[in-house]
Amino acid sequence: MGKLFVSELIPREELKKVMKETGAGLETIRFSMSDSLDHIEQNYREFEEDLDYWDHPALSFHGPFVDLVPVSYDSKIQAVTMERFNEGYRAAAHFGAENIVFHSGMVPDIYLTIGWAERIIDFWHAFMKDKTGVTVLMENMLDREIHPFEDVMKDEILGKMPNFGICLDIGHVHCRSPYAVAEWIDKLGPAIKHVHLHNNFGSQDTHNALDDGTLPVETVMSLLRDLPGERTWTIECASYERIMRSFDVWQHYIG
Repeated sequence: MGKLFVSELIPREELKKVMKETGAGLETIRFSMSDSLDHIEQNYREFEEDLDYWDHPALSFHGPFVDLVPVSYDSKIQAVTMERFNEGYRAAAHFGAENIVFHSGMVPDIYLTIGWAERIIDFWHAFMKDKTGVTVLMENMLDREIHPFEDVMKDEILGKMPNFGICLDIGHVHCRSPYAVAEWIDKLGPAIKHVHLHNNFGSQDTHNALDDGTLPVETVMSLLRDLPGERTWTIECASYERIMRSFDVWQHYIG
């Protein structure tokens, strides 16, 4: 089955209610923006207070992502990305998180897929040198193609790391990739160690409840359930109602 988390996208009072009713942990976005990282000590204190209020749930982290490009051709942008990713990772380790999710950084029509895998493999090799404990996950965001993710996981080092893998965002695939979610699952298989759960109607990333959209939920959830090994899950919806409806779907197929 694997642990379930809910994303920190609703007020903290509603989050407390959701976590109490579902038993889910929290995937925090608290340390994903530059402002929170620029005032890291203050945010550590504030987050500790919220964790007390939430009765210390299990944690997953969403890493920094805005304006960051791990495959940038500009060495200074790559260096800033590495610095921010490390700051996010240190926060995740400090609070004992199970996972931290980072976007792949692919921007179609700006970055070619040719050579992309080689550059991001080099980035992850450098990033993962001293990383143990917290599982590092690369998430599809704007990505259209599956094969670069396959290439990363076929790398002799990264593919064997127990604390490195793929976060498959099924909603992002459904509205941004020409390939069906089922194809992504088939190609990436057990490399999928974490899943972001939400739905849409295929044209916009609306983060609907799992039962509200054109993504073939029965097929997708069944395929994910049948993969070997365990994975963790995060419901990424921005209202109490959407989260609870998605929880019912997740519980039916997975929980």
